[in-house]
Amino acid sequence: MYLYIIATNLNGVKMFNKILIPTDGTGLEDHAIRYSALAFPFAKYHVISVIQPNVRGAHLTKLLRHMLEESAEKAISHAEELLLEEGIDIEKKGILFGTPSKEILKYAKTEAIDLIVMRSYCKSGVLSYRLGTTIENVLKRTHIPVMIITTMVAPREPKKILLPIGGAHQDQKSIENVALNTAKSFLAELTALYVIEEGKGPREKSNAEKVLDNVAWKAQHFEVKVKKVIEQGEPGEVILKYAESHDLIIMGAGKKGIFKRVVLGPVARKICAPSPVPIILVRGRHLR
Repeated sequence: MYLYIIATNLNGVKMFNKILIPTDGTGLEDHAIRYSALAFPFAKYHVISVIQPNVRGAHLTKLLRHMLEESAEKAISHAEELLLEEGIDIEKKGILFGTPSKEILKYAKTEAIDLIVMRSYCKSGVLSYRLGTTIENVLKRTHIPVMIITTMVAPREPKKILLPIGGAHQDQKSIENVALNTAKSFLAELTALYVIEEGKGPREKSNAEKVLDNVAWKAQHFEVKVKKVIEQGEPGEVILKYAESHDLIIMGAGKKGIFKRVVLGPVARKICAPSPVPIILVRGRHLR
């Protein structure tokens, strides 16, 4: 059973007009709810609890269905209380049945969601590189930006946003647009970071400079201040080092393979679990 919250930004600035947040009502997602409420305060919220009909091969009995519906209602009430504490009223609430990831995506498409916010429960260590079945399935099938929150961070509006850049990323234009729109919305400073891997020659540095100059040129039209940085080293390690002095990371999720088995690119996967700040992953064109 999962719970979803959708928010619509009302401040008139083009960013994430509608946001979707999953939670199962256990309290582990409280932080994601509070973070979203404070980071995106100008919003109308919908709360939807999704119950999975089949759990490990067991069909829902009448009694089990009743118990799950009660749990879903409590989850909705709990989320509503958290939002009310932040001065936000829920506009709509309800319970749905189905596979969590499919219901997230179906609802997101119907409601024209701009951002899906998900709380990952991975712990430190090798196993943390897997974010959970629901998150992985959502990332595999959507072009909607997904924000992943793994660790507890102070809920606040992002004022320093980190944009890791790869010169050949197929979705780079969409990634940059999401970052620039978000930075403009929060009047935040954007750090465009290009990491050159060990062994790359002068040609790669020249390419990095061109890519960063292009981001800086675009930023002028958004009235966003950009700090251009070129570093050399292992991309994941360098990005995590810079993340410590930023409030939010916006980067590419990675491209799908021929058989669509690739959910996250290797760099994004290395960063998601240990990241000290929320990460917005972008794949494909979505922002309208």
